[in-house]
Amino acid sequence: MKLGKVAHACIVVNDIEEASSHYTRTLGIKHWYELVRTSDLDLYYNGQKRNCDVKIWLGGKGHTAIELIESRGDDNLYTNYLKNFGEGIHHLQYYVKDLKKAIAEFEKEGLKVLQSACFYSKGMKVDYVYMGKDEHSAAFELIEATLPGGIVNGDMPFEITLGRLTRKKKKVK
Repeated sequence: MKLGKVAHACIVVNDIEEASSHYTRTLGIKHWYELVRTSDLDLYYNGQKRNCDVKIWLGGKGHTAIELIESRGDDNLYTNYLKNFGEGIHHLQYYVKDLKKAIAEFEKEGLKVLQSACFYSKGMKVDYVYMGKDEHSAAFELIEATLPGGIVNGDMPFEITLGRLTRKKKKVK
């Protein structure tokens, strides 16, 4: 399967405010944008529906963003990562045009769905999965984002800029 550029590298954190200040100082990221959800997060972990509040902030420059995730509520892939490894790089993310096809391709390579979710953000439907051999191996997030009118975005290098324009992301710092 051919994928585009890495859209973001994710760091799972305990406190998103504290972490963003740390990465502003260490990486020089001056501005952070929060992903604005307009629907509940429909999240499944190990095939079970989970009740979680997940904060997502994106920052960085150029084509690859840094994503910070803070999760509260039921256990999920993020909370278990924190318990097992502490704060750290959790996954690399890619946009795909056909999520079901991408899942099938990754499964052929011995990876499985570790967590999946769906939500809406200002009219955009976002479906995503985390794929990996298990929870202790490298994880890849595959996102299929469908814009209003049914347009599926593929590789979107200007995610933060478009997010600001469509107001699916708001500046927090």
